[in-house]
Amino acid sequence: MEAKMESDKLAPKVLVCVTVDWEGQDLLSLRDLEQVRERLGPEVPLTHFVCPNYFHMGLPGAAEQVARQIRGGDELALHLHCLRPLVEAAGLPFRDRPDFHDRPGFLLGEGWARRFPLLARWQSAKVSGRGVPLSAYAADEQLRLLEFGRASLRQHLGRTAEGFRAGGWMASDQTLACLAELGFRYDSSAVPPAVFSRGFESLERPGSLVDDHGDSNGLFTDYMLRLWGDAEQAEDFLANGWRLAASPGPIAPDAQPFRWSGVLEIPNNGAMSDFASVSGSLRPLFDKAQRFVAEQGRDFVVVLGMHQEGQVEMKLPLVHFFKTLDDADRGQVEFLTLAEVARRWGEKW
Repeated sequence: MEAKMESDKLAPKVLVCVTVDWEGQDLLSLRDLEQVRERLGPEVPLTHFVCPNYFHMGLPGAAEQVARQIRGGDELALHLHCLRPLVEAAGLPFRDRPDFHDRPGFLLGEGWARRFPLLARWQSAKVSGRGVPLSAYAADEQLRLLEFGRASLRQHLGRTAEGFRAGGWMASDQTLACLAELGFRYDSSAVPPAVFSRGFESLERPGSLVDDHGDSNGLFTDYMLRLWGDAEQAEDFLANGWRLAASPGPIAPDAQPFRWSGVLEIPNNGAMSDFASVSGSLRPLFDKAQRFVAEQGRDFVVVLGMHQEGQVEMKLPLVHFFKTLDDADRGQVEFLTLAEVARRWGEKW
C-alpha cells in the first residue's frame, strides 16, 4: 500500500495552480474571495500575487486584512500595478502614459490627450496608474519598483516573494532582465492572446478581438496580442524579442514553462476568470493536459486565476470549472503553488 502511494506521488500529473491577483485598489471583495476558496476545497493552495499599494494608500488595517487571507500552504508573490501612491512611495515620478485602460486613445487615436486635455485629465484621475505598465518605466525605475515592492511585502506581511506577475500581464524583455538581476525565481506574466481574441492565430490573423466572455477590451486587447503574439515589437514597453527567441510564436493556450532572460517563465495559460470561460478555454486546456500526461508521461502545468477585487460573478468561471472535475479527473491532478512548480521544474525538466 505504501509503495503504491509513493508510486502515485512520482507518477506524472496535471499540476494545477490557482492564483489570485490583488490589484492594490481596495479590499471590498474579501468575503467573495473566502466563499470561492471554500468552494474550491481545502486541498487547493493559492498563490497570492499582491500589489503592495494597499499599504501606501492610507487604508486602515490593510496588512492585517491581507495577511488573514494567506493561509498555511499558500504562497505570497509580488504583483505590480503602478498606482500613484506606490510609485511615489518608492521615490519615483509618477507616469500616466501609456495606459492600457486608455479607451479614449483607442477610439480617438494617437495624440488625443493633447487635443482633448480635459478628457485626458479626467481619464488620468480615474485610472490613477492602474493601467500604466511597469514596462513603461525606465530600467532603473523598474528595478526600484520591484525592489521596493518586494521589501514592502516583507515589511507588512512578513514573507519574501520569489515570484512575480506584472499588472495586466505587461512584462517586457527588460522587466524579465530586472527580475533576473533581483534574483526572482519565476515570472508568470506570459498569457495566451487567444484568451482575449477568439480564433487568434497570429497578428495577421488576430481573431474576433473579443474574449471568452464575448467582451471587447479595446486597447488592452491590442497590447496583449502584440506583446504575447508572434511578431517582435519596437516600443520599449512592449519589447519581446528575447521572449520570442526563448519561445517562438505566440504564447499558446497549452504553453509550458520556459526560461527567458535568466528567469523561469510559468505561463498563466488559463488566464483569469474575468476573461476565460469553462467551455471556451478552461476545460479544453485541462482535457489537453490529461492527454499530454497520458501520451508523454510528463507533468503538465495549468495556471488558473481570479482577481481579488471585482464582483463575485467574475470569479465564478473558476468555481464552475472545478465543478467539472470528477473523481477520475482529480486522481490525475496535483494542486500546487507556483513556487512549488518552479522548484519541481528545476529538478525534473
